[in-house]
Amino acid sequence: MNLEERFVNGELEAILFTTPTCSYCPAAKDHLSKFDNVTIEDATKNRELAAKYNIMSAPSLVILGDDIEFKVVNKDSIMKL
Repeated sequence: MNLEERFVNGELEAILFTTPTCSYCPAAKDHLSKFDNVTIEDATKNRELAAKYNIMSAPSLVILGDDIEFKVVNKDSIMKL
């Protein structure tokens, strides 16, 4: 099972990075609200955490695996989860 499947099954935690000016972020937040294993972070307020995961655009979802992270970048990709 890959990291995306493990996330959808609730086995892994994830962080959704958004920004206040992102027009696609509300749709991504709404879509991911069905998952209990997602934390939402404003990348402009938590710059240190965004830098840790090399966040360059919003929305970006970081799925936290055992020893790796997997990024899902842009609304269309996030909506497929």
